[in-house]
Amino acid sequence: MSRSTSFLLKFAPSLAALAVGLSTAVAHAGLIPLVAAPGAVGSGLAGSWYKVDDSAKFSNYVYNGEVIKDTAWGTGIWSIGDLAQIQASGSALVLNSASTVSAVSFANDVYNNLQASGSLGTWNMDYVRPVAPVVGPSTSDCPMAPEAAHCDQWNYAAIFSGFLYIGTSGFYDLGIFADDGFSFSLHGSGQTLSMLQDSVAGGPGRSSYSLADTLGAGGGIELAAGYYGVDLSYYNRLQAGVIDFGIKPWDGYWETVSKEQLFTQVPSEVPEPGSAALLALALAGLWGSSRVVGRRRRALATAAS
Repeated sequence: MSRSTSFLLKFAPSLAALAVGLSTAVAHAGLIPLVAAPGAVGSGLAGSWYKVDDSAKFSNYVYNGEVIKDTAWGTGIWSIGDLAQIQASGSALVLNSASTVSAVSFANDVYNNLQASGSLGTWNMDYVRPVAPVVGPSTSDCPMAPEAAHCDQWNYAAIFSGFLYIGTSGFYDLGIFADDGFSFSLHGSGQTLSMLQDSVAGGPGRSSYSLADTLGAGGGIELAAGYYGVDLSYYNRLQAGVIDFGIKPWDGYWETVSKEQLFTQVPSEVPEPGSAALLALALAGLWGSSRVVGRRRRALATAAS
């Protein structure tokens, strides 16, 4: 064995680790916008909402070796993968639907009432939010027990899409505060960054998630000024439900992304994306493919796990 071969074998693990570290740093060092252009005033992301029949058995998620819909108890939404069926099935599963254009900050009455009573504890991201448009106006018919047969506060989903405008180039983190599951993708030119909380089975329930943490980007995610595509899918299965899309400069505070920073389409007064960028965004899909802290208006921040 030559001296050079011996050297390489001796240090191969260290060199491999270094190579992985460097490639990861490069992969997450920055994201180029789909459109680099001056900003405008947005009105929010487009949201499509669905309230699912609580007794419907349709989930193909596999739990403990069983397909959920084939069990005696497996009704309602169980994973982010169920949303494709909810969209495609129409009236077969969906009892109610609605559309919104707004910031992404919603809850159900179960969550809001627990927050107001102090039952959720002291997380700074916990506060009363607008009620999701497809759930009922009260919790009088919503017993706080998993075995309740029907509840108009449960088994609902939303799919948000549009664009996020970053006005100042710099390092940022993006976060999702959710109960129960979500899929999030941020699309740049030629690259998509994603994170996922797939299934309610074994999931943490109400929790917060950081894109930088998911990617291992310890110094934040570098974003140049411009427009980025956003796809966010969300569902709540039982009891309390909340969804919030947050942002912070790397050295700043968490806050809900304001509707003025969100767009259903790139404003017509700025150049449209090139055909390659549009194709990449289309192929990324509607809903694409840990820990954010938040504070209201100043923060989604400082969670106690």
